Amino acid sequence: MTNVSKKELAPEVKKKLFQQFSSLFVMAGERKMGSLFIEFFTESEQMMFVKRVGIIIMLSEEHTNYSIAKTLEVSEATVRSIKGKLIAGGYQNILKITKKNTFDSEKFWSVMGLVLRGGLPPMVGRGRWKSVLSQK
Repeated sequence: MTNVSKKELAPEVKKKLFQQFSSLFVMAGERKMGSLFIEFFTESEQMMFVKRVGIIIMLSEEHTNYSIAKTLEVSEATVRSIKGKLIAGGYQNILKITKKNTFDSEKFWSVMGLVLRGGLPPMVGRGRWKSVLSQK
């Protein structure tokens, strides 16, 4: 649960803070971005962020609200909320990035599956232990 002050920042101050925050991630570069993400956000915030990106990608691939909710273990209300923002023109930067050739969607879903299983291998299948054993 996030703990945010009830005092609102002035819009110009808020904008400057967001710009500074964004530039921090840009300056970190691709290699250090993951560790910055881990340092800045709690585990629950990280999971919320990753699941939101997953919802956006799945909606863009025209999955049903039900299948998204079951796959990512979120409520259908969450999916509907994000879908509403997407229909209203939100998340366009995320969509642009995920449509680029440099975005490896297969790797994203592989990692997402691992995260959702709590680091455990799939329950069934011939190669279910391969990913775990190859990490040693």
